[in-house]
Amino acid sequence: MTFRTSMAGIALLAMLGSGAATASDWQKVEDPKELRALYSNKTHRQLSYSREATMTHYRADGKALFISGERRIPRTWEIKGNDQVCWSDHVQGQACVRVERNKQNPSEIMVQQAGDSFGLTGGMVRIEDGIPKF
Repeated sequence: MTFRTSMAGIALLAMLGSGAATASDWQKVEDPKELRALYSNKTHRQLSYSREATMTHYRADGKALFISGERRIPRTWEIKGNDQVCWSDHVQGQACVRVERNKQNPSEIMVQQAGDSFGLTGGMVRIEDGIPKF
């Protein structure tokens, strides 16, 4: 085995080991009440796939506002089943995600595409209490 092959193997094992430790910090959210609490009257901030800062304001009544740069896109949102949050807008149509919550930092969630939602793969979201009027 060459030095380069050995180092690649060690690097791969290190990445896998650190991923396993990180995965233990996250817990699936599979309770509709908890999902509603994570979204109702909350602001979610995250980076888009192009690394642009975005935010979405979620009202408890099922209305939402997605903001990316100068774009402001009205949405609706709802809990589907026990473990999905879905939203709809006139640009992307409907998308659904499953949610995991950070055990160490409850204001962070990880969302992952559910089913055949188009254009989503997931990402980390920071949650803040409160929303502006819209």
